[in-house]
Amino acid sequence: MPSKEDLLEQYGSVRTSHVLEQLYNFAFITPTAIDNLNRQALDEDWGRDLNVLKKYIAITLYWSIEQGRFIEVTGGFIVTAGLLRNRYSVPIYLKFEQNTRSSNQPWALTFAGLGHDIDGVSEFPAAPEVPKSPEIPIGNEIVVKDEHILGERSERVPFLQGIGNVAQICALTGAIQWSIYRGLQQPCWYFGKVQYYVPIYLQNQENITATPDLVVPIEIGQDNLPIFVRTALNPESQTNYYSNIRPVVARADQLKPWVVSSWATKVVSSDEVE
Repeated sequence: MPSKEDLLEQYGSVRTSHVLEQLYNFAFITPTAIDNLNRQALDEDWGRDLNVLKKYIAITLYWSIEQGRFIEVTGGFIVTAGLLRNRYSVPIYLKFEQNTRSSNQPWALTFAGLGHDIDGVSEFPAAPEVPKSPEIPIGNEIVVKDEHILGERSERVPFLQGIGNVAQICALTGAIQWSIYRGLQQPCWYFGKVQYYVPIYLQNQENITATPDLVVPIEIGQDNLPIFVRTALNPESQTNYYSNIRPVVARADQLKPWVVSSWATKVVSSDEVE
């Protein structure tokens, strides 16, 4: 029977941006199970090829294992499908069985559905808890990786062209503080821990529920360490941020309004998940 330690070792380090790849190394994901999960859960937009749903599984699966919220069954284990419920608020479960067809993936996701459809099981695991969001320190310096955002990826910030580098950095850091002051930051799962995405409004600040100009991940350190901003994303085309956000809430309509708006107006891109 699998132990927590064994499963965590097989899952690997969570400090990675390639979360879906990590899931695929851990388990073979049967299309039937994914399709069943999509049908059982409340209707929502999971992106192209249900990739956001697959990443949702990858992240919440780790939480379940790390928190010991799984049960052992003959030849495998069962977890909840994160915080997902059906239309009657009944939990949905995932069953992983030992993969006897490949040595590359120790497990296979073979079932997604309701508890009464799993034979021989009367008690089921609790859903994982979403890890606590860090407190954003007031007054800490915000450090922007300007050579990446304003240099290598300058096409994402055309509205900042024509002004000096220092002025560009001040505009970005000021916009970040402006959004944080108004509580617009959205918790997310980022490189193995809960952090935040912050919307950047530089061209129009009249409607804070609208799609922002940029979305930036901020990394909260300890004590008096700076708040780091390593990249900036166009929310309509660099849509991978959404798959990091979706697992932290039970329902999509509980997300910040700007997140809902951005996802609704997205342009499908190759980096939708990773």
